[in-house]
Amino acid sequence: MQAHARVLLFCAPAGTGKTVLLLECLQQLPTEATVHWVPQLASLSDPETLMQQLGSVFGVDVRSFSSLARLLSNQDEAVHLVLDDYCRKPVAGVDDLLVQLIQASSPSITWWVSCRRPLSEVFSRLAVQGDVFQTGGWSTMAFTSVERQALLDCGALDLPSRQQLAIARQTEGWCIAVRSFLTADRADLQPHWPASLRQYLESELLVQLSDEERDLWLLLAQLGRFCAALVAYVTGGREFDCALRLQGLVELGAYIEPLGESGFWYCMHEPVRQMVNCWAGVPASGHQRASQWYAGQGHWQLAVEHALHAGREAEALSMVQWVSDEQSMSGDNVTVLRRLQEMVPEDILPSSPRLVALLAGAQIFTGQLREAAMTMEHFAKFMPQPSAELEAAIVTQWQVFCGWSHHLEGRREQALPLLEQGLQQTGEAFWELGLTCYSALTQQALLIADLELAQRLSRTGLRQARQRRSVVLEAYLELDHAQLLEHRGALLEAERVLQQACLLLNEDDINQSPVLGRIHLRLGQLMLRQGKLAAAHRYFTCGLQETLRWGDHRAFYGYCGLAFIALGAHNDAAALDYLQDAERCMQRNHIPDEVYRPYLSFASSIVRLYQGRFQLAQEALGELLRDYADQPSLTPPPASFEMLQRCQLYQSIAWMLLGQYQKAIAQIQDVLAYALQRGLITLSAESQALLKLAQYGAACHMPSLSQIEALFKPCHDLGLFGISDEMCRLFPELLGRYTERGIEAQEELLSAREVEVLRLVAAGLASKQIADQLFISLHTVKAHLQRIYKKLGVVRRTQAIAKAKLLGIFLE
Repeated sequence: MQAHARVLLFCAPAGTGKTVLLLECLQQLPTEATVHWVPQLASLSDPETLMQQLGSVFGVDVRSFSSLARLLSNQDEAVHLVLDDYCRKPVAGVDDLLVQLIQASSPSITWWVSCRRPLSEVFSRLAVQGDVFQTGGWSTMAFTSVERQALLDCGALDLPSRQQLAIARQTEGWCIAVRSFLTADRADLQPHWPASLRQYLESELLVQLSDEERDLWLLLAQLGRFCAALVAYVTGGREFDCALRLQGLVELGAYIEPLGESGFWYCMHEPVRQMVNCWAGVPASGHQRASQWYAGQGHWQLAVEHALHAGREAEALSMVQWVSDEQSMSGDNVTVLRRLQEMVPEDILPSSPRLVALLAGAQIFTGQLREAAMTMEHFAKFMPQPSAELEAAIVTQWQVFCGWSHHLEGRREQALPLLEQGLQQTGEAFWELGLTCYSALTQQALLIADLELAQRLSRTGLRQARQRRSVVLEAYLELDHAQLLEHRGALLEAERVLQQACLLLNEDDINQSPVLGRIHLRLGQLMLRQGKLAAAHRYFTCGLQETLRWGDHRAFYGYCGLAFIALGAHNDAAALDYLQDAERCMQRNHIPDEVYRPYLSFASSIVRLYQGRFQLAQEALGELLRDYADQPSLTPPPASFEMLQRCQLYQSIAWMLLGQYQKAIAQIQDVLAYALQRGLITLSAESQALLKLAQYGAACHMPSLSQIEALFKPCHDLGLFGISDEMCRLFPELLGRYTERGIEAQEELLSAREVEVLRLVAAGLASKQIADQLFISLHTVKAHLQRIYKKLGVVRRTQAIAKAKLLGIFLE
């Protein structure tokens, strides 16, 4: 609303809520403001009609451009002209006329334009002059998780958290789809798409397409990602003509947009594609020809995927052997390999050592360790080999896969020798497997807190991945690097590393990687420790959707992360729902208990703690610690670093809540000594804060505000604000003054708008994104930030967030 621009553009496909957003903006105008809605613009057929419609709002019958331009230029009073649902199809001369009229109009006229088509190029000259403020786009207009929850609250809909997550996953926040799900019969919510949504798509888009355009659009929905060359090969047309047809669909706002920066590849919005695939089939020949095209381009993973869609299992089986180990971690290959296992007869599937290796690798990646063990037994069928070199190749692969299986099960003594031998023997032929060995060995070093060894292994693995220019494996190894940085207290650097890994993976226009889901989950964990619940929720939700898509067992940690966020929002019931969903997901995918059960027990104990069931939480945590003490060769699951030490800290918290402070102090001191000895800076800071809190409790001393700030300062210096939020909830009697000071600081120090801006900064948004979300200009955002810096006595964003947290200003 504070954007200083003559033209406000809202461009997004149908069903994204443009009209509602326009209304909300216009309602914030002064009551005396003059607003004119220009009628009947959706199906404009010529420039003359546009002139007549614009003249009608002023009560004038105009017949020429000059008379209308004169009318608009002579307006002295502030007027808002609203062109909602403007010209759905490009019409010769209409867009040019509108630009000319805007240029000729008085500065007192503000133009509000919403359109399904992208209009950036149309208004490019005005944009250069600073006269255009544009918002919109699929991602910008989509409902956030907070907005979806507000809809549920307003509609008095009491949906279980798992059903809310299913709606979020299917719709990706597409406004009309969310509305359709929420207003449909409860029985129809999942897994089917509401019938009303199909009717909407038919009436708002497909009815406007010619038969040829409709057939092409349905084909594109099946292909998902496409370029002109691929479409030309599949349809038998000319590449130039197909490029024009694709651009035409983009200009119609047909849920198609360019993919990446190349300008050659396009994609259809995923919720639309999934819905269309439920009710609109395409002949198998389309997938078959797509498979042939990708095979000719050397994109074996996509060739295999389309061959399976075409029902050509034998061809898929033949082509999959050309997929490299690196490629098996790209695109939908993990899912494709699992589908092959389901669709191809068991006696045909393990027809070569290469197929056995690919299947076993996919099963280990997804956590199906028992199935992987059975697959690896097929290696024996290919022994002996004609040469020692070929035999060594099979043995090496078997060693690496067995080592990974033991590693995921927490069997350190069995895993280490196999992984070390595998690393030594992989050589040039299996360099990808060698890099995965570096990852597993780095994780083993992190599990025993040998940070120096972990750093050497991580550095060597990353150097080799970069030398090989393997983007996927570099991103995969950066996960371990980020975990190492987190141990050492460098949370912001860990976040930077993971964000850079995301950018690397997103540069590929054709393929995506299951690794991206794991990176988002790790970012969610980082945000959670920093107390940034909104950003954590965003990353956990995104990571969960991606890991579920690829069948990755790390989806478990997405559910757990959402459970912890629900606890932070005082929603214990939702937290339990998420943990139940996590368990069901593991059981449904046949994941062994060793891979997830210990962490599930840990997370469940924390929920009990928040529910006030302190004794039960203490006993459960104690039992978990005894299980590992009785089996010293076992390590926690690789994705749950520091789990045992955090178990001790939470058991200490339970003792404190039960009034047994001396027990708590002794155990926290043990954890602190362990952390200091091994250089675990993050753990030591949290232990120091908790130890001081326990000492205050043991002495029955109510700490002052300055003492509380000093207590949390080591954590806040590292960016660990999650612990102060957590302790304030669990120990309100001891930390009440800190909470009260936070409310006062929020009310007295910063204005409501400044707090709103600072919250978005804390959520990780850039200034331009904040401007778009709050509908203010970039200049206004920068002005707010300067005032915030001055009031808080800081000079940078990170300092502002840290100071606000220190003052107890709530940034969620």
